Amino acid sequence: QRRVHGDLKMSKNTYYKKKGEEQKDKKDLKPNNQVTISTKRNAGFYTFVAKKALSNFEKIELHALGLAMPICISTADTLEKFGLAKITKTIVEPFTDEGGFKKPKLVLQMTKTPEFNSLIEKTNAIKKENEPAFGVIYLSLIHI
Repeated sequence: QRRVHGDLKMSKNTYYKKKGEEQKDKKDLKPNNQVTISTKRNAGFYTFVAKKALSNFEKIELHALGLAMPICISTADTLEKFGLAKITKTIVEPFTDEGGFKKPKLVLQMTKTPEFNSLIEKTNAIKKENEPAFGVIYLSLIHI
């Protein structure tokens, strides 16, 4: 177990309040179509996360604050470039954080394209074709 923000404790499969309130399993949490982007990861990671979200939802929202905005734009551009999603709405609004500082907040609403499922199936087929060859090469390198 570890502490998160002082009020919550988190174990591997359970979130619960510090003062003994009801427990919630991760499986009981509602799925969310919002992807919150930060500067801690690169655009490739968020593109992967957005593709996973698009496989579950027709519409997703990419949210970014301040310096994370270029990563958000790069993620959305990559999704559009490969024909997986289309930007339907762009919202830029001021956001005041807990310290009273104002930052710009970018929200990009995206919808799944009709070709999304076929493109994902093609990608998965290519991955499956290349997996056995990689496994053989990897095993042969281990035994050398």
